[in-house]
Amino acid sequence: MRDVMSRQPQAVREEDTLAQAAGLMKQYNVGSIPVLNRKDTVVGMITDRDIAVRAVAGGMDVSNTAVRDVMTPKPVMGMEEMDVEVAAELMAAHQIRRLPVQNNGKLTGMVALGDLAVRYQTNTSAAMALEEISETRGPEKYSTTD
Repeated sequence: MRDVMSRQPQAVREEDTLAQAAGLMKQYNVGSIPVLNRKDTVVGMITDRDIAVRAVAGGMDVSNTAVRDVMTPKPVMGMEEMDVEVAAELMAAHQIRRLPVQNNGKLTGMVALGDLAVRYQTNTSAAMALEEISETRGPEKYSTTD
């Protein structure tokens, strides 16, 4: 994973506001950011969808609402030494497009679907896993409680 991940990813603290998280997303042109606790351990992920659906549509004030209140807790994590094909299969199994990467319990990188897609030909199991993630989800899979 260390060969394909983006190093030094941006992160927010669980006590940061949604406005701060959204500002980082805009600044770095990303749709999700890992959430760290005071010990620098990843405790969640905050996405643009979390902010829009859980907070804004729910009438929350993004300037005063903490990230912890709408983040997705306990994210799926990759490890630096993890094989890229295993990571692709993990992403497919959990239907995620971005995977935070850690080493010794600390966030060290992020791997996006696009990072993995460029490494595989269509006949590998990793490519098939990536295709599963990329498939359009039907309306029945979308929920405002995600």
